[in-house]
Amino acid sequence: MGDSSKQLIKLGNKPVMFKESSGEERKPVNFVPEKHIAQNNIPYIHDTLMFKIFLLLPAKPLVKLSSVCKAWHRIIKSSDFIETHLRGSKTVLLFLNRSTLRRHNCFSFEGKLGELEPFTLFPGPTLPSHGYMCLVDIHDGRGEICDLNISCDGKILASCNGLVLLKRKPKNGQERLFVINPMTRKIISIPLGTICSRSGGDSYGFMFCPSLGKYKVVHLFKDTMSYIGCEILTLGGGSWKGVDGPSSSLLRGYKDYAVPAIRALHWLPDTPGSEYIVSMGIEDEKFHKKTLPISSGVYDGLVEMGEFLCFVNAGVYQIDLWTLKDLHMEDWVKQHTIILAVPMCLIPVSCLQNGKELVFKNGGGNSLYVYDCQLEIMQKVVMETGSPLACGRYFPHVNSLATWTSAGN
Repeated sequence: MGDSSKQLIKLGNKPVMFKESSGEERKPVNFVPEKHIAQNNIPYIHDTLMFKIFLLLPAKPLVKLSSVCKAWHRIIKSSDFIETHLRGSKTVLLFLNRSTLRRHNCFSFEGKLGELEPFTLFPGPTLPSHGYMCLVDIHDGRGEICDLNISCDGKILASCNGLVLLKRKPKNGQERLFVINPMTRKIISIPLGTICSRSGGDSYGFMFCPSLGKYKVVHLFKDTMSYIGCEILTLGGGSWKGVDGPSSSLLRGYKDYAVPAIRALHWLPDTPGSEYIVSMGIEDEKFHKKTLPISSGVYDGLVEMGEFLCFVNAGVYQIDLWTLKDLHMEDWVKQHTIILAVPMCLIPVSCLQNGKELVFKNGGGNSLYVYDCQLEIMQKVVMETGSPLACGRYFPHVNSLATWTSAGN
């Protein structure tokens, strides 16, 4: 059919006629149905190859590609693909950026949940602040901000496998917890649980439980008598259940977030000079005490470093990195010592590149610093699209297709 002198005339399933340029007619040829042509002439790409091709793509375009056809939807939504893609996803920093400008063309909780936005003819003396989810992608000492175009008038509490746990109060209702996947835009609402009567007495942890194949939300709270209670909610598994929490003498003060690592959630007591951390196994839901290699300081913190837990002992002249491989069978091992050229107050934020880089935030400003554990170089992150304006803290995050329901739902 490559001869330009021939023409193909198709009339449904009727015979077609080929005409030569000289005007001579050839005998009619029966039309071959399109279905038969598709089965024989269009090359078939095996699901295994498509699986590998899709793994090369980030999560955002995969969401759209899953709607192209049933075959692609089956591959992309399968649990094997979601887990494999998750393991290869790059870690970035998640934060809330505050702005007095209200966007009307972005994804919002109000619109998703059918909430009505308040309206007034006489606004107050100060404009309300609106939060928007953003990411910081750091590579080779340079940082780029990615706006997720999601409005969130609340507080981010944790991030796990691409799912974000946050607390917000609807315009006309009680404060609640929510879990959202920023890529797929799926949201689930969670009842708040026990309401803490003390300001700053709440702390949340969010982690995947391998034995159950489900996510757990852990809530520590302190009452008026300084008793520390603990309750756990399994996503898709009903309501909150109470468990024995840590003793008040063991954990008098704690940060409002827990660090997930080595199949446990970890809290560093929010008191300088602490000689231990408090951990809760995500499987047995029991609290344990682990002695630190050195007493904690003002700027010290815990981060997940690859597959290990890392205690960052941050001094103004020297920073020591201690790792823990197992909560019960191993001891802390010093992995790196960072000597600062000038005295700085650096607060550990997160590890990137599977533990090869460690990000710090300047304690007296908004600047970010990254330490390359292999090259042993500390440098200030140069932002390509402006300085990050984090409302609260930064959270390690990956863009994924993960969901709290079974694969394919």
